[in-house]
Amino acid sequence: MGKILPKVARWQPSGTPEVSYRFYWATCKEVRHNLCYADVGAVTEIRLPDDISTFPLIAGKIVLGVSAVTQSGNESDITTVTGDIDFTIPAAPRNLRVEDT
Repeated sequence: MGKILPKVARWQPSGTPEVSYRFYWATCKEVRHNLCYADVGAVTEIRLPDDISTFPLIAGKIVLGVSAVTQSGNESDITTVTGDIDFTIPAAPRNLRVEDT
């Protein structure tokens, strides 16, 4: 199994008390409610891809977003950022051998 160097996504907390956060991602131009997301709890940072098991292991441009969710299920607008990531693992070398000199 290869090794992927994680990235940390951080955000400033909502001004509303007692909220949890929903983290979004998209490989198109924008993130929208009810697309690819994971509820991450009452935290203000996550490690990608480690903290979200369904996060895509891709390379390229991606849009990330985060929203605040109240206990009653109401959700804020999504704060977004666009960037390049590389969570792909290179092919391993082949044919390792040891020879007499």
